[in-house]
Amino acid sequence: MQEKKPKMTIEQQIAADKEEQTKAVEANSQQLVASEKVSPQSAEASKLPHQAVVGWVHRSFPGHENAFYGGVTGLALAILFLIVGFWTTLEIALFCIAGVAVGQLLDGDPRIIRTIRSLFEPRN
Repeated sequence: MQEKKPKMTIEQQIAADKEEQTKAVEANSQQLVASEKVSPQSAEASKLPHQAVVGWVHRSFPGHENAFYGGVTGLALAILFLIVGFWTTLEIALFCIAGVAVGQLLDGDPRIIRTIRSLFEPRN
């Protein structure tokens, strides 16, 4: 014959649940500590995507990073020109320049605005 066990009270059940949760938290923290010991390759992969790209450009084209960015920008403009046409591409470029100019103005360094003003100043 089976022995009947007394039913758990609510307090006993809560205590048992808390004990299980504590064990689960300890197991997870041990896994996190073990996973923090990573190799340099996995540390590179955990960076933000733009940081990984900047690092790759810096390693692949040392001293020529701006030339690379200029080439990528030219390629993007050429594709845009072929897809949407010349005037639409020009309009998009002008709105982008205007947005950067407003951003620079709000940052306190309006270089684009100074450059445009210098184009229209009288020359002696």
